[in-house]
Amino acid sequence: HTKSGLEPDEHSRRKLLFAQRVAMYFETRPWTTDVELKEAVKGVLESKHETPAMTELAKVRALLSRAKIAALTEQVEKFEAQGEPLVVFCQHVAVLEQVFEDRVGWGLYTGKVSQKARDGIWQAFQKGETEHGIALSITAGAEGINLTRAGFELFVDRHFNPSKNKQARDRVL
Repeated sequence: HTKSGLEPDEHSRRKLLFAQRVAMYFETRPWTTDVELKEAVKGVLESKHETPAMTELAKVRALLSRAKIAALTEQVEKFEAQGEPLVVFCQHVAVLEQVFEDRVGWGLYTGKVSQKARDGIWQAFQKGETEHGIALSITAGAEGINLTRAGFELFVDRHFNPSKNKQARDRVL
């Protein structure tokens, strides 16, 4: 047994599976030309560790989330045009900030915002005072708030803890 408890052949199998998933990601998204992302993935695949370093995987996840900004913006604009209130969840605050920080008619709800301000943001959304929607980090917005005004939610990416994702989705239901 190895230190992580994986047999050497299981470690190789998992690394191969990760490489196949990465290859499929880039094959199905030919527009992805982010050199930084490709280098981070290469670092994970070439890692001498039995499992890719968590910091490298976190970097890959953040870069993959950032790669979705154009598609996210397109979806947000569709909902704005239709006048449908939308809740957007994302694990990576930098993505939310880039898309929603200066966007008119949206509330931005993250851990960087004071609790008092966050309370005002979700309450304004629920009362219909926020025209288009609310964008939340999954960690900050997964518990203790009601977002039932929205008929739709959109996950840009997901938290690695499935129960956090479920709790976030339950805010809208």
